[in-house]
Amino acid sequence: MRTERGLVTVEGQLVPPLIDDASMGAVLFSHASGHLVAWDAVSGQVRWRARSPHTTAVAVLDGRVLVETSQGRMVLDADSGTTVWELLRTGAPAMHEVITDGDLWYVTDYPRRDGRARPELVGTSLQDGTERLRVALPDGVTDVQTSTAGLASSDDDGFVVLG
Repeated sequence: MRTERGLVTVEGQLVPPLIDDASMGAVLFSHASGHLVAWDAVSGQVRWRARSPHTTAVAVLDGRVLVETSQGRMVLDADSGTTVWELLRTGAPAMHEVITDGDLWYVTDYPRRDGRARPELVGTSLQDGTERLRVALPDGVTDVQTSTAGLASSDDDGFVVLG
């Protein structure tokens, strides 16, 4: 870490949060040497380091850090960086995004060799990592995004609000 004339230089690759509710204050994240590193954006000091395979997406929400990695998902305590829960990926690769309504973390589970014809939307509890929702997506819908109307996607006919 280096600070110079108000600029903070950190080690590793910068991982900007996709969602940041400011519950950690001014923070920067980087991925370096198998760790997600939280840096104080003002002083440039390391707040914490957490073991993490290649980090693809980060979100800060209500004192927790949601981390999408090359191997799965995990939630870290924002103050200490300790792992609250972790799920290893068994299916499709990381989507480089975090989709949440504040209670559930949503991912799209794409069909593999299990006989399903359509992808499914899976909602995992932010509190403990348990699966709370699994529903087949409508025909033509292959991904989900957040919108002010809730979870939404587009298909061949237009915009679809899932709810």
